[in-house]
Amino acid sequence: MSPAFVVLMARAGKLKYAAANPWLDPCGIRVAPPTQQFNEAKFKQMIAHEFAHCVESASFPAPYEIPSEIRRWWVEGLADYMSNVVYEDTDFEHRTIKYLQLERLAVPVPDRSYQNFIFFQFLANEIGHDAIAALVQTLTTEDQVSHLTAIDGMLELHHEFAKAMTDREIRDTNGSVIPYEMTPQNRPKIDIATTGPIVDFLDPFGVRRYHLVLDLDRVADLEIGVEGDVFEESRPIQGGRWQQVPVTLPDRCSESVIVLTPAQHDTSYSLKVLDIREAPGQCQLEGTWLVDNDSLNVWSGGFETEYVKGEIRGTFNEDGTVDVVYDNWEYQVTRTIQRTGTGACEEFESYDEITYTFNVQGSTTYEATDRMRFEAWQEVEYLEGTGTSRYIITSSVSGGLAGHDETTENKQYRNVFSGNPKYELDGSTLRFLGEFGDEDIILHRVGDGTP
Repeated sequence: MSPAFVVLMARAGKLKYAAANPWLDPCGIRVAPPTQQFNEAKFKQMIAHEFAHCVESASFPAPYEIPSEIRRWWVEGLADYMSNVVYEDTDFEHRTIKYLQLERLAVPVPDRSYQNFIFFQFLANEIGHDAIAALVQTLTTEDQVSHLTAIDGMLELHHEFAKAMTDREIRDTNGSVIPYEMTPQNRPKIDIATTGPIVDFLDPFGVRRYHLVLDLDRVADLEIGVEGDVFEESRPIQGGRWQQVPVTLPDRCSESVIVLTPAQHDTSYSLKVLDIREAPGQCQLEGTWLVDNDSLNVWSGGFETEYVKGEIRGTFNEDGTVDVVYDNWEYQVTRTIQRTGTGACEEFESYDEITYTFNVQGSTTYEATDRMRFEAWQEVEYLEGTGTSRYIITSSVSGGLAGHDETTENKQYRNVFSGNPKYELDGSTLRFLGEFGDEDIILHRVGDGTP
C-alpha cells in the first residue's frame, strides 16, 4: 500500500478525536484538536489505530466493500488490536473494557465494535495473525453471523473465548492479563432457592452467564432444557475446571458460574429447580481426610511403581491448622537397565529396587480461599519422625553378579499438605488439582465409607 498522510486540524467540527479515510489515495488521517490532551504514548497508539484502517482497506478490499455498519465489528475491533501490537505497553485499547463489563454479553460479537479488540487478541493467541487475516478475507457477505457460524470450529473457539474471559486468562500482546472482570451486569446472581425457572433465548456469538447461589447445607435437583444447539459448561465461582452443567447443586461445594454459547439461531435454554432438600455438613472441610494412594504419582524417571501402601491422613481443624500423619506409608519402585558393549562389559544388566517408608507427623496452618494455602511450602518443613529409603542394586556384568544393599534416612515426602494447590471439595471427596501436567491428588473423608 502507498503511504498515508496525517492532517492536524485547527477545528474539530463533528470529529471527536481522529478518523481515517481509506478511500483517498494515499489514505488520509484527520486528527482533531482534543487529541492534544493525550500523552505521547496514547497519541501514537491512536494514530496507529487509524493507520490500521488504511491497512485493512488495502489488505481486505472485498470485505471492506460491505456496508460500514455491518463490518464495523471487525474494522474497529481489529484496528484496536493492531494498534496494541505496535504499542504493546500503552493499552489505549483498554478504554472500552468498562463498556464490555457493563454490557449484557448476550450481544453477539458482530453487534459490538471497539470492544472486540479482546476477541481478536484471543484469536491471535490461539490461531495467529495469518489465520485472522484469512478469516477476514472471507467476510464478504452481509449476513456476517451466518457466515461465521458456518466456519468449521469457529463456534467452539468462541465458546473457549467466553470461558477465557470468565477466567480472566486472555493475555495482552505484552503478556499481561487483560483486566476484564465479571460484574453483576454481565453475570447476574441468582438464588435458585427463591427464583423461578430461568428461561433464556440465545443468538450465535453471544454469551449468557449465570452465577447460581445455593446454601451449601442444601441440595437442589435441576432440570435443564435446551431447544437447538448450545455449548454449556460450569465451574465453581472461585475458579476451577470447567465441566458440563450439573443436574445437582451445589457443584463441588461452591456457588457456580454457568457459561452458555449457542451454536445456532433460535436457541433457548431453561433451568428449573425440581427439589431442594437439607444436607447439613456436606461441604464441611473440617475433619479427617485420607489420601487415595492410587492418585499419587510417586516416581518417574524410568522407574515403575510396584506398590503403595499405608496411610497419609490430614485433619483440618476449626482453628485453621491441619494435622498430618504418614502412618507406615510405604512405596516401592524398580527399574531394569540393560546395555551391550565390548570387552569386559560386553553384557551389562542392573536391577534397581528402592523402598521408601515413612512414619512422620506434624502440623501447619491453612487457609481455604481460591486455593488451599498452606503455611508450609514443603512438608519437610514441619513433619518429624522416621523416613528411610532402602536401595538394592543387583548387577550382572558379562556373567558375573554384584550386589548393593543400603538403607539411609530420607525425607522425600509427597507434596500433599503443603504449597498452594487449587482444590475442589465435593461432599466426601477433596481434590488437590494437578497443575503443569500433574495428576489430581484425591482425598476421601474418613467415616464416609472409605477403605
